[in-house]
Amino acid sequence: MANIQELFDFALKSVPDAQHIHVKQGHEEIMVTRQPVHAHAASAYIIGSSDGPASIVTQEVEPQPSGEVVKAPLVGVFYTAPSPDAAPFVSIGQRVKKGDVLCIIEAMKLMNEIESAHDGIVEQFLVENGAMVEFGQTLLTIKAE
Repeated sequence: MANIQELFDFALKSVPDAQHIHVKQGHEEIMVTRQPVHAHAASAYIIGSSDGPASIVTQEVEPQPSGEVVKAPLVGVFYTAPSPDAAPFVSIGQRVKKGDVLCIIEAMKLMNEIESAHDGIVEQFLVENGAMVEFGQTLLTIKAE
């Protein structure tokens, strides 16, 4: 098992942005599919024995945001601007009011505008532009004024 752990660690170090990693040694095998996340930490554990295939369990730890959180209301692709050549809807440090468009999430070729539920200042983005987001995932934080 130690050798497969070394191969896994080597794969993560060699290609840190890899979305798919498949490591196989004899009858032991690890397949990992991950989503790129910004400002998140992940822990990975290998479970298995030399008699059967190894499996991996991951646990994501989300940082505790200090302001009001804006969460994804649906699964899709997160965008900070209405088009690739347009300016972002908002930027860090910008003052926003309730109802202002913060970003969009594309789902099934439909662009869904995500509006602010609070007045405040955009504090941080927790997702990168163009990243896939899950339902309930924190997108950004807004510091109340």
